[in-house]
Amino acid sequence: MCTRRALVVVVLVAATAATAGAATARLRTTASVCDGVLSRREAATVMDEFSAVRGLEKTFGSTLYCSYLGFEKTPSGPKRSVAVKLGPYSDFRMRASEDGKTVTCSVSGTACKTLKMSLKAKPNQASFALFAKASDQVGTARRLPASLFGGNPAFAWVPSEAWIKASSLGATTWVFVYLAGPQKLMTVLCGELDGVPADVCAVRAADRAFANITS
Repeated sequence: MCTRRALVVVVLVAATAATAGAATARLRTTASVCDGVLSRREAATVMDEFSAVRGLEKTFGSTLYCSYLGFEKTPSGPKRSVAVKLGPYSDFRMRASEDGKTVTCSVSGTACKTLKMSLKAKPNQASFALFAKASDQVGTARRLPASLFGGNPAFAWVPSEAWIKASSLGATTWVFVYLAGPQKLMTVLCGELDGVPADVCAVRAADRAFANITS
């Protein structure tokens, strides 16, 4: 489900939100490796929903991708989605280079140039800092306190309207955390369905996932 029109950054397969009906038919409820990153119960909590089901569990290279759909207590369709992606920073460099430039470069030449610089920059911390700058040039990137993630750099990102329109995604909030020790990137995306906003969901999910993978 990874598409060429997915985010600059991560290609988190946000098609979960765009194809909720199809995803619902494939929902997974059995235990999986994703539970070690974010369980279904935890996903429901961060989304402020009654329950959550896993929409997709997939590996891209060495990177694990897990997505969930949130449901209210009364019978209805999914109201919100959350996804977590965790893998080597080298995977991010490759994926962003292959799949992530299309949307950003169509929206902003400046951001496109910064993104390309970030994918070549060394060490990883310098690359991550430039990536945050590129994100801010096509939206609003807000640095998060490193203390939230064990001293690791992190930022939250809300795409610009132009980026959202170009990507065909709905309103989304993203959180990116660079894990310096294992040299991994953790990416979290919260998306809205049926008009339910996705504000602090991504930060909550990133906090919970970080606690799980570092415990």
